[in-house]
Order: sequence, then C-alpha cells, then structure tokens
Amino acid sequence: MDAQHIQRIEQSIVRAVVGNVSDVMDGDWEDRHWAHLFVDIEIAQDGERDSSTTFALAHKPGQPLEKVSFRLPREAKRLFGELAEAMRRPGDDRWSSAQLRVERDGSYALEFSYDPPWRLSGNLIDKRFKDYLDRWLATPEGRQFAQEACTPRGGGWDKLVRLLRSVSKT
Repeated sequence: MDAQHIQRIEQSIVRAVVGNVSDVMDGDWEDRHWAHLFVDIEIAQDGERDSSTTFALAHKPGQPLEKVSFRLPREAKRLFGELAEAMRRPGDDRWSSAQLRVERDGSYALEFSYDPPWRLSGNLIDKRFKDYLDRWLATPEGRQFAQEACTPRGGGWDKLVRLLRSVSKT
C-alpha cells in the first residue's frame, strides 16, 4: 500500500466527480453553482457490482441551496474499485463502502466502511441522506457558506433565516 499511489487515485476520483457534477439525474444543471459534493459508493467484494448515491448541494443565483442528484461517471467508479484494491491488506477483505465529500475550495474527505454494504445487501430504498442538506448546513463549512451567501446580497441574518427555512421545507 503506497500512500502516494493512493493519494493520486483519490485526487483522480475527485477530479472525475467534479468534472461530472453537471450531468444531473433530472432536468438540467443550468446556471447552478455547487457548494458541496457527496458520493456514497458501495462495491461488492468481488468487484462485480456497485451502487452509488451522488448529489451536489447547489443553488441558482439568488435561490436557496438544494440537493441535486448527478450521475457518478464510470471513470470514478473504476477508480473507486482501484482504490479499494490499492488499500486492501494481504489476506483481508477490502472496504465495502466509501463516502467522499468535496468542498468548493477543493478540499475533500474520504471515509471507508467494512460493514455490509447497505444497498447491495438488499436495502433498495436508502433514506440515510434525506436530511443531508440540513446536516451540512450545521457543519463549519455549511455555516460559512450560509454566512457568505447572505453577506453580498444584504439582508444579513433575516435573509439567512429565510434561506434555512426554505431549505428545511424540501
């Protein structure tokens, strides 16, 4: 397990994901700007099956932040599989799922699980990320985004409260 090789794969995954964010599941990307990207991918131990949930927290100019699903490109799926193999220790299973979070400034975080994969284990309706937007807005990155989103337009905290209320209704 070469740390530099793993880091190169991770960075390639991030580039593939960021480069595909506008390939949305429903409708068109239009003039949205993303603030945060999320990927949850599960890969079977044999590498033959995978399942992913991907979305951007994005907004159109002057509009509230929304969760927009987009397609995970094949290249990113291939790279996730490569990463799982690169991280496998001899004689051990590889991780079964990974979560990638990418911030607008290019920083990213990856978390891995060796637990049985949720969707690949038969749980086809996955509601674990339903309130993700609210949870992200409670993080330091989300709070900073919300503060910056209100500052240039004026209206201060009143506008932020309206933004958060409109988001929590969806």
